[in-house]
Amino acid sequence: MFAPQKGADDPMVERLDQGLRHLGQVAGRCLGRDLSQMPGAGAAGGLGFGMAALCGAEVRVCMEAVVDAGGFGSLLPGADVGFTGEGKIDSQSARGKVVSGVAARCRKAGVPVVAVVGQIGQGFEEMYQQGLTAVFSINRAAQPFAESRFHAGENLALTMENIARLLAAGR
Repeated sequence: MFAPQKGADDPMVERLDQGLRHLGQVAGRCLGRDLSQMPGAGAAGGLGFGMAALCGAEVRVCMEAVVDAGGFGSLLPGADVGFTGEGKIDSQSARGKVVSGVAARCRKAGVPVVAVVGQIGQGFEEMYQQGLTAVFSINRAAQPFAESRFHAGENLALTMENIARLLAAGR
């Protein structure tokens, strides 16, 4: 599902999928239990499965773990604005990704939150109901990820500079 967002073409997605299925079968035989269908098993390229199967880790909703681990809630009181980011914001973003957790916590604290993303996809608008205030794509030119990824740093810096200028002008 997410491999194309990371630059994988259709043949590569099929090869990755076959490899993960094979890994699940081998691990299932060795461990005596099948964890391949466990919720979160495919997250982060199968990291959830690998950590649970090979290290005995407990799989948690990533958004909760990431947002809570950094003490995010304690940073919100007194904040003027929150920022979050994602490679591609779309309809899946509202379903447990970090951007949805940040937006919900900011909304609860009354802090506006801006998502700075690589790409804006279909269905992202439901994020507004979760607390997202605005979304900006960093890409300055319409080009494939294979090209734009080489300019991500400078594009992010320019986008953030422009957002900062806008916020400063509104004071």
